[in-house]
Amino acid sequence: MRKDRLLLVLLLTSFALLGAECRQIGQKDKEERKLPQRALAVSSLLRTYYDTITTPAGMYDLKIPEDKDDLAKNGPLEIEFDMGDTIVVNDVRVRLRIAPPPSGNGADCELQCRVIAPDGTTAPWRDLDLATDDIVRAGAEMIFLNEFDGVLSGGKWKVQLRDAADDNDGRCVFRNGTLRLNLGEDGTLSNNVNETASVPLTSTSFSYIREMAGVRDLGDWGHFGLTDRPLRTEFTFTGPSFFVRSFQLIFSLKLPLGVAPDEDIYMLLVAPNGAWQFLRPTSLLVTATFDYGTFRLNTYSFALNSSGITGPSFPFRGQTSSGTWTLYLWDVKYDNNIGYFSPDELRIVSTPDGMGGFIDVLTEFPDTPPRLILAGVN
Repeated sequence: MRKDRLLLVLLLTSFALLGAECRQIGQKDKEERKLPQRALAVSSLLRTYYDTITTPAGMYDLKIPEDKDDLAKNGPLEIEFDMGDTIVVNDVRVRLRIAPPPSGNGADCELQCRVIAPDGTTAPWRDLDLATDDIVRAGAEMIFLNEFDGVLSGGKWKVQLRDAADDNDGRCVFRNGTLRLNLGEDGTLSNNVNETASVPLTSTSFSYIREMAGVRDLGDWGHFGLTDRPLRTEFTFTGPSFFVRSFQLIFSLKLPLGVAPDEDIYMLLVAPNGAWQFLRPTSLLVTATFDYGTFRLNTYSFALNSSGITGPSFPFRGQTSSGTWTLYLWDVKYDNNIGYFSPDELRIVSTPDGMGGFIDVLTEFPDTPPRLILAGVN
């Protein structure tokens, strides 16, 4: 009997803790769902809220409050990040993945964000640019350059979100977030380093790209965005770890001629700890293309670098290189035009023309798998 009572107390305590962590606003969901796995800290200065890779089939809608009575009673939505060390802070950045209201794209939502340091230092509320016209930003970043200068990094940092206007234009939903102190890099770093990882030719990644669409918007992720598992491709880095400052992703897609890659194909690159970046295979990234009957093979090169102090930071800056980086691909248009992730690569190569000059020739390199190149410092 004593064991049964103890088990019941533990179960009730677990439910209470689960509810306390995720229900930080007054409104309950119609259906209770399990929270996703929390992401591991990359370093003492960088933490992502949820592990994007392990987002389950069901999770809570963490709604950003808009109603003034709700705000007065329960306060804004508050996300907590436990940061380590006792390093003096000189730069604070919050990157947020927010889904728009079901009825709109979020451009008209008056979202605001502020950060509270462990010692109580509080930044003023600032407007969060979630969307411009009909384009929802996959990762909106708030930059606090001076508000926290001199604060020590260790302790519980709080990020608060609210919709400042009580105008019933729909409640946005928090999906994921990253807190980055001092750009995520611990100490003074000067040694440049890079590493390349390729997909093994025996990988099952070379398969068709499933057709599926998000519920809220095409780039949404998890239970709300995808009803099936997208194509998953892994790049594993085993060399000495370093802080990432840029990457280059080279890959090929073999798609039916009726497929518009710019519109149909969505990609998500996820770091080993769960940090994320949505990508689109736009025509600007095509390095070579060739038609095979009713199919077209495109080779893409996607590069993203670290930015200046006042501009939005590179999404993976401060991430450590070692571990498995995961690329997901899916087709957001249901039309039975099925495409493939290809192990073949096209390149434009300059060759001698026999008259002392050179001519550009399209060359195919079979069995040249996609590769991810990380560069940074240690």
